[in-house]
Amino acid sequence: EGFFDRTSAALGDTATLFVRSVHSYRVEAYRMGYYNGLGARLITSTKWLPASSQSSPTIDTALGTVSCSHWRPSWRFEIDESFPPGCYLFKLVTKRGWIQWIPLTVRDTTSSATYLVVNSVTTWQAYNEWGGWSLYAGLNGRANVVSFDRPYELGLGQSNFLFNELPVVYDMERLGLDVTYWTDIDLHQRGSELVRNRAMFSLGHDEYWSWQMREAAIGAQDVGVNLAFLGANFCSRQTRREPSALGPDRIMVNYRSTSDPIFATDPKLTTVNWSDYPVDRPESQFSGSIYSGFEGLTDTWDFVVEDADSWLWKDTDVKNGTRLHDLARNEYNHFDSSSPLASRVEILGHSPVPTGGWSDATYVTVPSGGGVFSSGTSTWVYSMQASTRIPPSVMRRAVPGVTNVVLKAMENLYDLFGAGPAAHVSPSRPNWSKFY
Repeated sequence: EGFFDRTSAALGDTATLFVRSVHSYRVEAYRMGYYNGLGARLITSTKWLPASSQSSPTIDTALGTVSCSHWRPSWRFEIDESFPPGCYLFKLVTKRGWIQWIPLTVRDTTSSATYLVVNSVTTWQAYNEWGGWSLYAGLNGRANVVSFDRPYELGLGQSNFLFNELPVVYDMERLGLDVTYWTDIDLHQRGSELVRNRAMFSLGHDEYWSWQMREAAIGAQDVGVNLAFLGANFCSRQTRREPSALGPDRIMVNYRSTSDPIFATDPKLTTVNWSDYPVDRPESQFSGSIYSGFEGLTDTWDFVVEDADSWLWKDTDVKNGTRLHDLARNEYNHFDSSSPLASRVEILGHSPVPTGGWSDATYVTVPSGGGVFSSGTSTWVYSMQASTRIPPSVMRRAVPGVTNVVLKAMENLYDLFGAGPAAHVSPSRPNWSKFY
């Protein structure tokens, strides 16, 4: 298992890999994408590297911080032109056949591509229990501060990339779209560059946002950049970034209460939910959509189509009330009538949740011209999986009557958001009063 000293790298950067392995191993670098349905292309592989023992992680039990920043480097390489920009999984392979994955995004610092896809690494890290602590679990309840200087435990090291993100990467590259890639950390560090793109795509689960990330997204929206949130629970919890021994922004802080020490000096940066005191900036302020809650892991419900003559449902043959069977599950968002954008919101899906309430797919355009789409469900991306060549354990087969509709809706979304400020092409048609 292992980790990189960065979440993304650009041409000319040197990436350092830290590995712990009781056997010799090699590293295979795969660029993820469509590739005629295979889902990836092998870019390079190393010779066999020696077994690498590493010391135990350091653990700050007061904060729940697990760090391996003191591990010895195992492999360094320069990002050169043999590494096209994109989403990578580096595969650790032993002679006994055991594998682990390590994600890395290669970004293009000069790109003004039409579409920007943002890998949700902060949310991956929030749920990462490697070493016994995450922002959800730990010896004393949960961590308040987590580090990127450690492997990911989930998914043999790839966290949630394969299920929450690869289907979008696969689909956009299948269609040959003009796309480039960042991580959340890039949005935090260089968010002013977002205005180079016409649309930003947030993927299946993008819960943890810093103040800088949000300001960058809103600033871009204000000048006509479109924002697509394909998962529920986006921009729900505020975080802060701090440096580690390996570099800037490798530490993520999230107290979820005013016990956060910064509350006394700069309360707007307190790491509570965005909708809570003293921040009081719910995500609906710029989207019209707000987080509702969480159903059971196995509970599903039908996505119910509304406004079937809208741009989203063009050429899908759906009608108002069409049910996309079991498309929705887990976390969900709904229309927020208290949002300053509420009077402009168009509801494109209005689905009853088994325990009560509604899951809404929403669309709104702002006066500057930027549009915001929210799927309202955490499994919209999951429903896009349609491979016939990737093993079903990695990407499931298409679901009849569901996957084809969602993929066509995504093509419509790409078309609209790629054309420039959405309000200039297809302004939202408020219909929320039909439902609320």
